[in-house]
Amino acid sequence: MDTLEKYCKKLKLGSEILEEYESIPLSDKKDFLTNVLEISINSQEIRRKNRLIAEAKFDVVKTFEGYCFDDI
Repeated sequence: MDTLEKYCKKLKLGSEILEEYESIPLSDKKDFLTNVLEISINSQEIRRKNRLIAEAKFDVVKTFEGYCFDDI
């Protein structure tokens, strides 16, 4: 595990930063850091929403789409 990965884990920033930080243009240090933190916040929001949806245990809508009626 490299240093950057350790720091991301310790700060609970997620692994998305490690996947996307190289694609962020480095025009200014402040803009780069802002974009990195924005990626982290967006990823956390997505994970949070997915977790809340899973915890809500909504009813699954069942349909006959794709059902084979040949045996009936």
